[in-house]
Amino acid sequence: MASPRDQLLITLSEAASQQPEQIKVAEERLKQWEIAPEFYSTLLDIIFDRSIDVNIRFLGAIFFKNGVDRYWRKTSKNAVNPDEKAKIRDRLLSFMDEAHNQLATQCAVIVSKIARLDYPNEWPELLQNLLSIIHSTIITISDSRTILIQKRALVTLHLVVKALCSKTMGPDRKMLQEIAPELLRNVAGIYVEHTNHFFTLASSNDISVATDLETSLSALKCIRRLTVYGFKDISKVDETKTFFILVLEHLQKFHALRNAFQDSASSSLELIDAHITLIGKFYIELLKTHPISFIMTPGSVDVIQYYWKLLVTYGKSNEDLSYKSPVIEKYLIQALLLLKSIIRKSSYNHGLRESKDLQISEAMRIVDEQILTPNFVESCAELLISNLIILRKDDLIMWEEDPEGWINYDESDHWEHQLRPCAEKVFMDLLSQYRDLLSPKIVKLIENVAKSQTCNLILKDAVYCAVGLGAHELYDELDFDSWLVNNLLVEAANNDPNFKIIRRRIAWVIVRVDEWDFDSERFLPYLDRAITLLTRLIGEVEQFESRMRILNCLSLIVERMEELIAPFADKITNLLPPLWQAAHDEHLFKPAILSILTKLVQALGGESINLHEFIIPIIQYSVDPNGDEYVYLLEEALDLWLAILENSVECTPLMFSLVPAVIGLMEYGTENFKKILRILESYIVLVPEMITQSYCHPIMDAFSRLLGDLNSEACRAIIQVIDIILQTCPFQALSETIINTGLLWKFLNSILSGSEEYPYVIVSYISILARIVIIDPQFFIQFVTIANQQYNLPQINLIDKILEMWLDKFDNIGHPKQRKLNAMAFATIITTTNPTILGYLQQFIGIWCDVLSEIRESGGGDTLVYWQEEYSIESGVGGEHDETPETKRKRALLQRDPIHTTNLIQYIRTKIAECEAINGGSQLFNQNYIRTVDSTLLDQLSELMNSN
Repeated sequence: MASPRDQLLITLSEAASQQPEQIKVAEERLKQWEIAPEFYSTLLDIIFDRSIDVNIRFLGAIFFKNGVDRYWRKTSKNAVNPDEKAKIRDRLLSFMDEAHNQLATQCAVIVSKIARLDYPNEWPELLQNLLSIIHSTIITISDSRTILIQKRALVTLHLVVKALCSKTMGPDRKMLQEIAPELLRNVAGIYVEHTNHFFTLASSNDISVATDLETSLSALKCIRRLTVYGFKDISKVDETKTFFILVLEHLQKFHALRNAFQDSASSSLELIDAHITLIGKFYIELLKTHPISFIMTPGSVDVIQYYWKLLVTYGKSNEDLSYKSPVIEKYLIQALLLLKSIIRKSSYNHGLRESKDLQISEAMRIVDEQILTPNFVESCAELLISNLIILRKDDLIMWEEDPEGWINYDESDHWEHQLRPCAEKVFMDLLSQYRDLLSPKIVKLIENVAKSQTCNLILKDAVYCAVGLGAHELYDELDFDSWLVNNLLVEAANNDPNFKIIRRRIAWVIVRVDEWDFDSERFLPYLDRAITLLTRLIGEVEQFESRMRILNCLSLIVERMEELIAPFADKITNLLPPLWQAAHDEHLFKPAILSILTKLVQALGGESINLHEFIIPIIQYSVDPNGDEYVYLLEEALDLWLAILENSVECTPLMFSLVPAVIGLMEYGTENFKKILRILESYIVLVPEMITQSYCHPIMDAFSRLLGDLNSEACRAIIQVIDIILQTCPFQALSETIINTGLLWKFLNSILSGSEEYPYVIVSYISILARIVIIDPQFFIQFVTIANQQYNLPQINLIDKILEMWLDKFDNIGHPKQRKLNAMAFATIITTTNPTILGYLQQFIGIWCDVLSEIRESGGGDTLVYWQEEYSIESGVGGEHDETPETKRKRALLQRDPIHTTNLIQYIRTKIAECEAINGGSQLFNQNYIRTVDSTLLDQLSELMNSN
């Protein structure tokens, strides 16, 4: 029989084959073996055996890497044995002379993944071993094998450092900071040695050999992460201060070499570009992570000024820049990102400016006096407008050849990777910070381009762009209405083909100057035309992004116009079915359709019933957990569903057909759970009898299973729905169900067992018991009696235990509404001859006294304003100005609630009289029960009862 190693090798060979059936069988076999002892040790043997085909070894490395994710943690099910782990770690670094690049990279990734879990506790020697390997390559003869080992070791070290940097817990970060200085000294030495050697060769015009640059690039990647994440304050450490300045010198040399050899086809040119880009990342991340220590590090001003010179040099020759060199555009973007970080740190972190920390104050002084000086700010704004946010030749060509594609590209939110959008972001921050300085100059610029008859249209477009970007900041300085009427409308009427640049920009500016006080009546004359053109346009465009943008525009119109959109509802809804069918795999488009339908329903109110035949099937499809698009559509579909219910005055058969779906969705426990419960609540308030007759059992059964298994907020949301069910539905139809589903016993058990659920959840359970007692006290007492027998609890008096725990939890009830509800329940439950219950009369009276002291009522009960706030938040009962049909239903429910309609004093007086009557009259009742109550408490109750 073949050995385990041979079996594994054969299976890996089959998995690496081109035969689908063989691959499937082999992968299933590997999945069975991956939890077996010594599997990963054996797999490592195969990975490191260079006599085996490299494709098989590479596949083995992939399986090994995935296995680390699943089984290396101590807490993992079927975790790798600690002894096997130790044996693997001892051998893991023996791949350093592996010739195959992709395989070596996978091995380095495996080391980094294990390091993240095992360093330093189980693998304390890892970093020292890596450094030893690197040192051994420095002191030995630099043959090809030695160079390869050094390269592999540096790549591995970089990936390990990257993995350690991703650990953000305090102890992990402290550990990294302890090892960072030594690592930096060693790796920086290698970087400097190889970089200087390359510069020496380059000085004699020889950049043909790329070995030095490959090594220095790996070292620089490691240094970048070490410096950014391994030091608290780089301005106070000699090594980081030295490297900060050194790398700027190297950046300047790399730029000089790049300019000198830009026409060269050498691979070194790509590596030079990679160094320049990586140094840019180094500075950007340092400034983002350590803004104050970055500024305080010697040479920081030189760094910012150097990147500013790049912007000036290349920015002013911006024409066709992307055609000449996409790499140069990347450099300029990095320069803008650095500048943006400096501006944002000084403009938004007001706490930094006001801090009494001397280092922070000094850093802010440096920024204000040496970087963002008034002259610099003005020059920066001028450069941005004149050279960096202008349309370039390639923009105009793309616009001409593919206008739809260009617009979508131009409007995409990838500003950190595109020069002009990045420049626009910088300009916005600059104007926001230096509004007083820049606003008058921009207004002057507008006047100049308006007066000039020969003004470059590209420059005018850039100026108008600047106005749109700074609309908020320029609001007090520029009379937009006058500018619109006297300039923009005139220019918009210019039909010169070349003027389309300005016509587009004018439309764009108008959009940017959004009116907070939008007047739907003033827009009404243009509504029909706007919808007609948009619905026509959406059928003409070809790209998904275009349709999405038009749909969002229609959605905004519906939202702003509210009920005025009603005459155009059919035109909009007729547009949507073909769009829905054509969406296919565009998973963002269908949610946008659901969103516009939601706004349309909200705008139409009760008239939205006419849309049900179209909308209900869409909801049914979108909320089906077995559907292919469920995960993309659920959230927006629930919003639409809720909007339909809130705005319906009746429940159509189509709408009612969705009830099973909402009950089923409760089982999935998604982040939309509370919204799902709100939908169910809306059905209950709309048609309580229909819900009770058709779906009472599945609803209560679902609640019974879910309570206790969900978080506290979800449990409270369920309780709120149950409370509404008890208020709206006939109790005779509910009583049997809440027993048979185990729901009532779940409440009692949670209260009796001292459940670890949050106190306010237990209080909510108690409030449901109170509500049931008020509705039907005899049902409650009978249930407790039956439960005492059914759950085999002969050793305790269950009603006694329930009342004891209930009274004990009463002080946890904070809201006056809930306290009154429980006081009413205790008044209701005394209408019995049960001596156990009546034995608690003194405690009941104490609670009545507390509650009566807390509230003051009118003759007819509490005023509705008293607890209005809670209902507004939780149940959607708002002011009359935004009433929906559901708001009216919930307000009516609130007005019928016995808590609000009942005068507590009269209620207690009535229930005491009933209790006296069924317990032998006043004299006998006083003799048996009242005489046991503290006289002071009785006097207090009498005073409170007679105070009104």
